Amino acid sequence: MLALTRPEGISANNVLSASVAAIREDGANADVQLRLNGALLIARITRRSLERLGLKPGTSVFALIKSVTVGGAKRAETAQPLSRGTRRSAFSYRIAFICA
Repeated sequence: MLALTRPEGISANNVLSASVAAIREDGANADVQLRLNGALLIARITRRSLERLGLKPGTSVFALIKSVTVGGAKRAETAQPLSRGTRRSAFSYRIAFICA
């Protein structure tokens, strides 16, 4: 999730200041590449959100990353999706390493 101003009063603990490095539109979605402290992160948002926020390279944003704590996280290459229909990919574990 991306925001133009720092959100307050939310449950997400990971609010990262970033700038838009590049945008790749793909159908109804857009992949927004973010630069934060030398690292790159990709946020997938809808094209409607892209237009509403007026994002373009150089725009300052806040990336909100909402996740639960993962005890004993494995490296992204060996992470397995959760069962019971949930969809957690290896990307979820990569976030833990970026933010740690």
